[in-house]
Amino acid sequence: MKVLVLLVVLLWARPSDACVRAAEASKLVGWSEDGAYSLLLGADHAELLPTSYAGFVYVIIDSGEGTVIVTKTKVGACASFGGDGGTIIETKQGTLTEQLLGELAIVKELKIGMAEVVPSKPPIVPAATISGAKRYDVHDLVIDGKTLPVPVWCVGSCLVDESWKKWTATVAEIHTLANGVVLYVVKLANVCHGGDLLRVIKATPASTKPPKSRCKGGN
Repeated sequence: MKVLVLLVVLLWARPSDACVRAAEASKLVGWSEDGAYSLLLGADHAELLPTSYAGFVYVIIDSGEGTVIVTKTKVGACASFGGDGGTIIETKQGTLTEQLLGELAIVKELKIGMAEVVPSKPPIVPAATISGAKRYDVHDLVIDGKTLPVPVWCVGSCLVDESWKKWTATVAEIHTLANGVVLYVVKLANVCHGGDLLRVIKATPASTKPPKSRCKGGN
């Protein structure tokens, strides 16, 4: 009986905790020079996320002991908060601030900034919805009729979230980069325990086809 209770606690706490934390990453710090990654900051962590379903998910956390830790997880796997299930690729002394983020080697390598070009006329803002027909389904963004898989854990069903039908997606900003890449800044509302968060998604889907079985936030 004790083993069963422990298993329930583990299944209940860990995914829901990650869902809450992911919902906190709601401030856009910038994107990589090539548009392949975006950097988002939350209350106690940051996320360096691919803008299409390719590459890796980097989670940057403040250990609370004077060290910031960067973990790396292949896209499609459940993201790691502090090394559990992920690979620690970098540590840095200090506390998590925007200034410290700019000093991280991975952030410098990807040339994170907010450089863009101004189009000759304002772009048309497309409609956005979230796909999925049931609670434990893969919930992807659908923008302008194209399915654009959200490349990060937690925008998917959570163990204690029954409100997936109320999730909404809105394209809040559109940025065009010098290389022609168009990025949608999408606001996701009421996802994962009612949190609001941002995701930066490349308008052209990656050529990589997501597997049928991938982390949906509820496993």
